Amino acid sequence: MKRNIIFGTAAFMMLATVCMWLTACGGAGSSGITVQIGVVENNTPTQLSATFREYSGAKTKDITVEAHQTLTIDYSLKSEDGSIVFNVAKDHETLFTAKASDSGAKTFTPSEKTIYTLALELSKATDGEFAITWSVD
Repeated sequence: MKRNIIFGTAAFMMLATVCMWLTACGGAGSSGITVQIGVVENNTPTQLSATFREYSGAKTKDITVEAHQTLTIDYSLKSEDGSIVFNVAKDHETLFTAKASDSGAKTFTPSEKTIYTLALELSKATDGEFAITWSVD
């Protein structure tokens, strides 16, 4: 009897924790949920990268660049299916877009202090990888 009470209490606590987690993330099925299956990420102060079996979600990174410095971004995006979109924006205006299977480099040299936003959006992307690195010189 005591064992059933302990088991029931533990099950209730686990269920309550999951419900609170789903609520905090915006609820089941909302755009606040990220799906990651077979993901290995390597994120550093100057890099976002991952290999994955399935990935849906978004990542953003703001980078401040002083006047006359150069921001250099190297990118490589690969996915068998689904979509990967990488955007570089300034003041909510998209300056550059790359999509799955794109790779290359892009540089920006602002005339005044600027905050660039790197945004990576993955939608049902499967069997792929992405690598985005940047430097400010």
